[in-house]
Amino acid sequence: MSSPSHPVAYADPVRTALDIVAGIPLAELEQDPYPSYVWMREECPVAYVPETGRVCIVTWDLCTEAGLNDEIGRASCRERV
Repeated sequence: MSSPSHPVAYADPVRTALDIVAGIPLAELEQDPYPSYVWMREECPVAYVPETGRVCIVTWDLCTEAGLNDEIGRASCRERV
């Protein structure tokens, strides 16, 4: 399984995960997300994916950190309430 390449745009300066944008097509994620996950782990483990409307975090350590850090992990929950 080869991982695809996707465009990534970075704000200057990068302040939040929303400032790192990965251009991953929704159709690709729906068909088979795993090649994109491999690419993200290697190239861009935290990024906003506009096609999903979500910030994706793809490594165990970063997911754990986000879940334990109220400033990181709870922000999206507050926005939905």
